[in-house]
Amino acid sequence: MAIYSYQLARGQTRWMFTIDLPSTADGRRRQMNRKGFVSQDAALAAETEARKAYARADLVADVLEGWAPLAGEPAVVFEGGPVQPEAAICLARTRTGVRRITGFNRVSGSVGTVDLSGDPEKLREAVLSVRVFAGYAGWAAGQLEGEISSGSWFVFEALPGDAFVPRPDDLWSMVLRRQGGITAAVAIFPADPAMN
Repeated sequence: MAIYSYQLARGQTRWMFTIDLPSTADGRRRQMNRKGFVSQDAALAAETEARKAYARADLVADVLEGWAPLAGEPAVVFEGGPVQPEAAICLARTRTGVRRITGFNRVSGSVGTVDLSGDPEKLREAVLSVRVFAGYAGWAAGQLEGEISSGSWFVFEALPGDAFVPRPDDLWSMVLRRQGGITAAVAIFPADPAMN
């Protein structure tokens, strides 16, 4: 663990943290870096939460033998939501040109869900990567639509690789920056906007 301070162009001090993560299957070292905290205490609190979350994460190799070679980095089981946390849902991205795969249910373009009771070896040539989620989020009829219409959600077009980025903690800011304009500014808000 390391916590650092750095200076913004306007002379303001911000804080960041770095955590060494377990090496990849091929031995490459990995780190988690987060920045933009307005105080050392805020960076330390966020670093502590990130370390706890990573310690709770199950490796795909430990819970779904055979699926680990298809799991993108980080090869952990992600929290999908509070509903049925004992159930696993697998999202997959197919290779270019793949039309049909047994056990693959297309959601959008090259992204879909995969039946985890199937043989992962049969998917190896057709699938680029998988992400495994424990549980899911659910809404009552019309609830999500109501939340969207009230402005509680940002809704943007996804790119096929969004769900499979090697640094998932950066996805939120990456997608916001891609939108441009005032929305891109939200990407650089501190982790705790009340501290801004």
